[in-house]
Amino acid sequence: MVTDFFATTVDDWDDPSGKLHAYLVPDSATRDRLCPALDRLADLPFLAPQPLDALHATVQRFGFSADELGAAGLAALERTAGEAAAGLAPVTLEFAGPTVTQDSVLVPAGPDTVWEALVASVRAAAGEALGREATHYAPPWGPHLTLAYATATGDDAQITGRLERDPAVTSALGTVTFSHIHWCAVHQNRAQGTYTFDTLFATPLGS
Repeated sequence: MVTDFFATTVDDWDDPSGKLHAYLVPDSATRDRLCPALDRLADLPFLAPQPLDALHATVQRFGFSADELGAAGLAALERTAGEAAAGLAPVTLEFAGPTVTQDSVLVPAGPDTVWEALVASVRAAAGEALGREATHYAPPWGPHLTLAYATATGDDAQITGRLERDPAVTSALGTVTFSHIHWCAVHQNRAQGTYTFDTLFATPLGS
């Protein structure tokens, strides 16, 4: 069974300006490859597929709203993020196929030293620009793209059955390279069961 993801989320928010996050955002070709899986999940009543243009891998979540940062805070963050990312190469991750968890459908990738260096760089840049509170939240357990969140209790076998109708849907996504860190204002849309975002600025990797 899957259970409601939003029943156990911590520090929910409804700030219209959004909460600051650092994301890796897949390119359009990668998103297009995930369309068939999203389509398979579209009409299950206990599941909320995510908008195609909202797919992302979270690098770090922060407790600040975009409005709280202000122009000066964003400028400082953009400067420190650029300095920290200059020594990093673009990030290449090897993704598996869609995986059903207790409360969501994910496309996971294995963490490695490159991912760990990216997370450390993001946390250091935010800490320098925004202070110690910037590292209040622990990093995510590892890189992953979330295709859908459960919004109620449901039968995970229904999800698996939908996905397994087409072997191409369940096959590994494979190698995806990310050339930028997107610093985003993220909107939690609990009624729809989705997270959407606006990119505030993007930091090139290896610039």
